[in-house]
Amino acid sequence: MLCPNCGGEVSVLETINQQRATYRQRKCSECGFKFYTKEEVCSVDEAKPLFDEWIRERSRKCRAKKKGIDYEPTFADGREKPVIPKKPTSPLF
Repeated sequence: MLCPNCGGEVSVLETINQQRATYRQRKCSECGFKFYTKEEVCSVDEAKPLFDEWIRERSRKCRAKKKGIDYEPTFADGREKPVIPKKPTSPLF
C-alpha cells in the first residue's frame, strides 16, 4: 500500500478485528503520516461488479499509455476517481 500523503511505502502499526470489518492503523516510512484503513467482508456477488469495473479501467489506462494519450479515469456513473500521488523516483536507481 502507498501513502496517500506522499506515495511512500506504509507499514501496519495496529490491527483491530471486529465482526464484519478489520481496521488497521498505518504509518508512512517516508513522511511519518498516520492513517486508518477499513477492510470489510463482502460476498462475491457484491465484489464482482467493483472488480470488473477496476479491470476495465486498468485496461483503458494501459491502452492509452501505449498510444501516448493522457487518460483521465472515471467511474461508469461519472464519479471521479481519487488521485493517488506517485512515489518520487530516485535518480540513483
